[in-house]
Amino acid sequence: MLFKIRNILFCVLVAASSAFADSWSEKPDIDFYAHPLVEDAEDPQEYRSGRITMENGVFAFAVSGKKYPVDIYNYRVKLSGGERVLCVIEDGRAGVLDYDRRGPIALLIFLFATGVIALKAASGARALAALSFAMFLVFGIYVPAILKGAPPVASAILLCSVIALVTLYAVGGRGAKAPAAFAGALFGILSAALVAYVFLAVLKTRGFSDEQIQLLNYLARALKIPPSDAGSVFLAGIVIAASGVIMDVAITISSSLSSIQSVNSAITRKNLFRRGMNIGGDVIASMSGSLLFAYAGGALFLIVSRSFFTYSASFLLNAEWFAALIAGIFAGTCGMILTVPVTAFAAAFLLTKQ
Repeated sequence: MLFKIRNILFCVLVAASSAFADSWSEKPDIDFYAHPLVEDAEDPQEYRSGRITMENGVFAFAVSGKKYPVDIYNYRVKLSGGERVLCVIEDGRAGVLDYDRRGPIALLIFLFATGVIALKAASGARALAALSFAMFLVFGIYVPAILKGAPPVASAILLCSVIALVTLYAVGGRGAKAPAAFAGALFGILSAALVAYVFLAVLKTRGFSDEQIQLLNYLARALKIPPSDAGSVFLAGIVIAASGVIMDVAITISSSLSSIQSVNSAITRKNLFRRGMNIGGDVIASMSGSLLFAYAGGALFLIVSRSFFTYSASFLLNAEWFAALIAGIFAGTCGMILTVPVTAFAAAFLLTKQ
């Protein structure tokens, strides 16, 4: 369950990042680079979370024992007495930016962690630790590294390999189950990266629209990402999204074969491998749908909005956003398929002696 939740999260992040537009059909002659204008402020802005109070029908923002008059910067925020909000303090006034969502998010995380630990205490706690470590690697190390000019695809493969190593050993524990799953997952991740690269090249899509390429051009000096390398950012996203389902398949097959061998210790290596292939077929049939639904759900707004401009099936099949979506789905599926025989072979080899 924890593997599937992480898989869906990664797929949604990748699908949500794939916005496409076709208004610029030609490459511009000149790329302009935008740089922010930095000025010294006599009264610097301060961002604070606090509670809204209301006295005599007038709202105020209360924080650290002080109250500030309120200006609404985000009109989607409906103020009420006692509501916690995020504000920017400037010139003695509080500008309401958004709701303070830290409390509800913390509650959801607590409920999720409680459910996982209640399901299986020891392995659940290890899985939560591995998930926390994975999120730290993605947002705390990988993203800052990309912003500093690290190669997106190579870094993504290294990232997913480390996450797979830590997660599978945390969940699988000691014995042959974890190394067999890791061998299959590593092969699947590399295969997904290769297949995605080939698919994007054959489909002649970079994964980003011209507007997004221009935005990367504007920020290229800060991000240290060459404009021609923008497609690798999307390719890296596909690899990260696919790694979730690939680890699902690997640990499922490895764990199943470990259970079979524990019940029938006399089973031969060949028969155990066949069992693994049979299990893998069922897992692939199920997980392919999960991958499709995760991508489709993450890109639902894009699909609905683009449907207004889809005049025929041919128009849809030739749309760049659709091609990129298909590339992500099929790259992940191919990675899962190729994970099955490697995991089954590794598990059969490590679990049996004949």
